[in-house]
Amino acid sequence: VIALPTILLSNRPGYPHRAGLPVSSETLHAMLEALEANGWLSKIDAVFAGYMPSVTHVSLISTWIAELKARNSALISCCDPILGDEPTGLYVPEDVASAIRNTLLPVSDILTPNNFELSWLAEISVSSSREAMNASEKLDPTVLTTSLPVGLDMLANFLHCRDGAWSTHVKRRSYVAHGSGDMMAALFLGHYLRTRSFVDALALATGGI
Repeated sequence: VIALPTILLSNRPGYPHRAGLPVSSETLHAMLEALEANGWLSKIDAVFAGYMPSVTHVSLISTWIAELKARNSALISCCDPILGDEPTGLYVPEDVASAIRNTLLPVSDILTPNNFELSWLAEISVSSSREAMNASEKLDPTVLTTSLPVGLDMLANFLHCRDGAWSTHVKRRSYVAHGSGDMMAALFLGHYLRTRSFVDALALATGGI
């Protein structure tokens, strides 16, 4: 794995104190150019795009993904859209969220939103599997939605792709460590690259979490 941070932090947001700063898009571009000059980007199987601090970052990453996919049609692009969650709503600026929807999604093969993010990106209210399917069809790539409510005490991970739709159900917990959605997305992509089966990747990622 080649890790390119878009932000450096002492700890995750949500604690009383934190320090850090975004990695500028210019620095990120220079890092990508160095990797390219070393000949390493031609050998990657997938790109995983996560937190984007600015519209400039979204534009930069979208451009690089498009160029890499033009050279390697087998390259998989997975977007984990870090936009917000219920009940607080968006926790990135709206222009960043809009740029992800308008610029990053068109070059993505896999999308891994939570329930709120799916609803915001598709501009469709999502509170059931049927609504999640409608929203996923509107966005077009393979979509894995996490934290979809199912009754009073269950949540679903809902997968929609061109072959069909599947879900895994898990018990709703009173507290879940922050970052479980990020880990779910990473496990899903990793298992898909290994098995080339979205259904197997869903089952294995759910079991991993």
